[in-house]
Amino acid sequence: MKYHAFLTYSRRNLKEAEIIYELLHNTGIIIFFDQRCITAGERFQQAIDHALRESEIALVLVGPDGLGPWQEEENYCFQLLEVASRHLRRIIPVLLPGASLDLQSKEAPLFLSRSNYFKFNEGVDDVQDQFRLVSEIMRALPKSKVNIGELERRLLRQEGDTLLRNTIAFYDSEAEIYHHKWKDILPLPPMYAFLTELKARSMSPAVLDAGCGPGHHARFFAQQGCAVTGIDLSAGMIAIANRERVEGTKFILGDMRDLQRLLKGRNLFDGVWACASCLHLTKEAFGWQLYEFAAVLRPAGVLGLSFQVGAPPQLAQEGRFYERYDEDELLRRIETHGFRIVNINTQITGENTLNKRQVKKWMNITAVAPNEKERLGRQDE
Repeated sequence: MKYHAFLTYSRRNLKEAEIIYELLHNTGIIIFFDQRCITAGERFQQAIDHALRESEIALVLVGPDGLGPWQEEENYCFQLLEVASRHLRRIIPVLLPGASLDLQSKEAPLFLSRSNYFKFNEGVDDVQDQFRLVSEIMRALPKSKVNIGELERRLLRQEGDTLLRNTIAFYDSEAEIYHHKWKDILPLPPMYAFLTELKARSMSPAVLDAGCGPGHHARFFAQQGCAVTGIDLSAGMIAIANRERVEGTKFILGDMRDLQRLLKGRNLFDGVWACASCLHLTKEAFGWQLYEFAAVLRPAGVLGLSFQVGAPPQLAQEGRFYERYDEDELLRRIETHGFRIVNINTQITGENTLNKRQVKKWMNITAVAPNEKERLGRQDE
């Protein structure tokens, strides 16, 4: 189907509908919203009819005054589709602040009272509420329907390569803007969790910053006594990293998917820091990347990873690709490659690097690679 969700609303709640649409659209959920999806000259009723048939879910915004006239028609039509699909399609009532589905209320639509509903506890601008709504939609979507743009799973390697090239092209073009926005903003809790594990192994650890960008994380680790090698596929980012380089850092233009060949060795680092870099790799490529990280880490070395979780994979308008995982799925993938997870830090943010409204949950993971005995045991199996 073309849409993950159809957004139906009363004109009295247009402002809230616009906020919710922007949020879901920027987060990667493909949503029909008549204000943005019906073009000039297009027949309104025909467009609505087509969108209803091509949507997996109906998100029914319920305001304090109940439903609007057009909204009632849209909901009636989607009920027919829901029944015809043997309830594989879902209707999710979304209660705006001040709304109720209390059967004693004249404004409460009876047909919605049978459905599990979502309620904004704080308001449509609250990031915790926003992420709960994204999570509710993701639970309702059939997994087979969550594709990447027009691409369907399983992705071919060349498709993954194209997604990565387009992502790198964006970072090349926006390197200076990205540098100035993030140079003084660091994810300190996961960085210190990573450092704690590192310093328990060596007071002057060797660290690989995989996907280092303009080098602001590498500079921080160098200031903490680490010898840091940064690697990135963006020439624009590496140029800035070298320009801003501090003692204890060096930077290489290259592909982190090919670390052993690029660095000409194994067991080179006490730690690998990969913050928000592997999320640009497809799931199909991430497994191989974990093998590369394990190869260049010393026995019982430390791996720091940062991912977005709980939302669909996304091919953003500017060309960047984001892979996203269910939390349990991500942890299983890491553990399957022999890593032992020792720390998890999560946070929810409400804005992306382009200052657009976008709710994201970040999972920051510190894991330990197998020691030598464990590695030998795995090779013998």
